[in-house]
Amino acid sequence: MITSIGSSILHLNGNIRQWLRSIIEGREVERDRPSEFKPEIKYSVDQLLNILSELDSDVIAMTEELKLIRAHRELSIQGIETNGIDAIVHVIEHTAYHTGQIVYLTKYYSGRSTHFYAHLNLDE
Repeated sequence: MITSIGSSILHLNGNIRQWLRSIIEGREVERDRPSEFKPEIKYSVDQLLNILSELDSDVIAMTEELKLIRAHRELSIQGIETNGIDAIVHVIEHTAYHTGQIVYLTKYYSGRSTHFYAHLNLDE
């Protein structure tokens, strides 16, 4: 069980879904944000990978829906006044921020490289 990585994955899952659904639906979409950080809730690696896989599929579907909306529409998400374009940028930067944390913790806990760039010969 990996609590800190798991919490980051649950947090991204909730955040991405909330913000993208809010853009698509044009209204505030509620979520139980505090439950994303409860240390007593443990997930296995397989469960976390399943959450990420489902999120990936759902984001692809939501992206299709995003093509149909007016991105300049004014929104309120988590009490933040924003618009569709700014909300999409938020989702991207927020995901990148927490992905960096997950990568760092993965390297820290495993003691191994992620090998993201193994296909590159960086010694040349």
